[in-house]
Amino acid sequence: MSEILSLLSGGIVGGFIGAFLGGFAKFFWENWLPSQLTWRREQRVEREKLLSQFRDPAIRVASDLQGRVFVILSGNAHYLYLRRNRLREYYIVSTAFLVAQFFAWVELLRRKTSMLDYSELTTKLEEVTHTFSSGRPGFQIFNLEQREIGERMLVVPTNSNLYCLGYADFAENMKADDVPPCFSRLIKITGQMLDDSLSETIRLARIQHSLIELLDFLDPESRWIPKDKRRKIEVLGQLNELRKMKRISLQVYGELINQAVEANLVDEDAVKQNVLDHAPGNE
Repeated sequence: MSEILSLLSGGIVGGFIGAFLGGFAKFFWENWLPSQLTWRREQRVEREKLLSQFRDPAIRVASDLQGRVFVILSGNAHYLYLRRNRLREYYIVSTAFLVAQFFAWVELLRRKTSMLDYSELTTKLEEVTHTFSSGRPGFQIFNLEQREIGERMLVVPTNSNLYCLGYADFAENMKADDVPPCFSRLIKITGQMLDDSLSETIRLARIQHSLIELLDFLDPESRWIPKDKRRKIEVLGQLNELRKMKRISLQVYGELINQAVEANLVDEDAVKQNVLDHAPGNE
């Protein structure tokens, strides 16, 4: 009798398991897998549609900002010339506008991708915004400040399509008596950064490098921006040039080199080789 019961129970359990597995396999192949493939295909189509709409202006905005940062890091000659000719305010406001405009597009892209599985773009945007918010006080713009600036730069016309405030309107708004605190602070720290860009070398280099990486992601085939128009600033070479021109002391040079290594902008082996190359008798 026990053997009979064992066979019966085994048959029932086996039949149950077989029916369960069969049902699961049917559900997997006929329902879950097709729906997943359809969802992924829809996500890919939506991502491509998004980029087709916003790639061109997003690339232009990122390129304009990285170009300005590159010029500042390369000696800041434009600002020094304009400051001598009493046009300091223009360069400060225009630089602040390029930053604010970029934050507006970050906010816009975040909103557009919030319902999409687009972690790659989100990651690239976060990497750039982190370079602004991290580090020591100075030209430091915290995450929520960035979002407020971006939100205030976005305009909703009657057709409900968001667009970014233009430079003329931005410059005019900066002359008003009721300028939002986030813009007042942006103008202030931008002026301080331009007056002492050397102290912001590492932060600016990180910003410029991350912007280039964003451009490489948005325009991998260099269809919009040629490769020679978006090269990363070579921090070690630039510091060597400043040292050669006697624009920085040996102490400041050493401090900036150490900061560059900590920020992964310069490889330690490259620094060691640089020391050897610039040793007395080798220059």
